[in-house]
Amino acid sequence: MRAHGRPGDVLVCLSAGGGSPNVPAAARAAQETGIAAWALTGPAPNPPAGQCDEAVAVPAEETATVQNVHLAMIHLLCDAIEEAL
Repeated sequence: MRAHGRPGDVLVCLSAGGGSPNVPAAARAAQETGIAAWALTGPAPNPPAGQCDEAVAVPAEETATVQNVHLAMIHLLCDAIEEAL
């Protein structure tokens, strides 16, 4: 994050369960360097959602369901970015 990120970039954090300490740590590192942090997570509250600037928490208990919703959201995000460029 600190080596490659630049102010104005956006870090997209993915966490289906919210239990990994690496995801909120990456979000903190991003914010310390002027990078926005967005989260796609499973049910909130969870550490990644709480640490990021914006979060979409999928209210599903099944990890596979959360991951499938994340996949669809990432495709939509990529489409929006392509459209903007």
